[in-house]
Amino acid sequence: MKRVVLIGALISSALVAAAQSDGYRESYDYSKKWNISFQVGPSYQIYENYFAYYNHRQGADLFNIQKTLNIGYDFTKSFGTRLSINYGDNSAAYNIEETADKIFRPYSFRSVDFFLDAILNISGLEDDLGPFSTKVFGGVGLGTSSGFKDDTDNPHPWQEYVTSNRALAFRVGVILEYDLPSDAGLFFEINGAGLSDNYNGLEPGEYNHWGEGYAGFPLDLKFFAGFGFIYHL
Repeated sequence: MKRVVLIGALISSALVAAAQSDGYRESYDYSKKWNISFQVGPSYQIYENYFAYYNHRQGADLFNIQKTLNIGYDFTKSFGTRLSINYGDNSAAYNIEETADKIFRPYSFRSVDFFLDAILNISGLEDDLGPFSTKVFGGVGLGTSSGFKDDTDNPHPWQEYVTSNRALAFRVGVILEYDLPSDAGLFFEINGAGLSDNYNGLEPGEYNHWGEGYAGFPLDLKFFAGFGFIYHL
């Protein structure tokens, strides 16, 4: 009799564990659900002449706070998409290599960038759903820049920036997300973006600098790392 009770208890425990496991998996399956998220963190910019900040011991100024709002949709356990709107300040500098005085002339501007990302949930791909998930993504978008302001009283002798710009963009990144059974969650994201060279108002070439010399990298670059809050609707 004791053996029967023991076997019954073991079977009951196994069934309860199985039921909990199924519920556990279902509670983290966000297929065909919308989500909204917000994140904030530092953005690091590499534009033309960014090295001038380090030459003048102001490299920390290349870090600026970026705020992001995302609206997403999960088609399946493993694949989703999102529209991302990013707002932040940026730090850049005029040409210093080809000016006689070599004076450091920084300037700043605001940006609002839009991305459409395709997201792959590696945990869902392996059918291993749980509170923690690892996601990778890639996206294309449009970067916009405005609100340019010189941070020096000494104007550049020949270079000028364009004060309103639109730049094609792309980015890739990784998301580490931890979700609660309540459909809310926290996540950490890191990404890198490349934008058309006019994004920071300067597009080095023969038409906008004197004589021959470096033309700059063909892309403006931004790197972001930040924490966020997500809610699955």
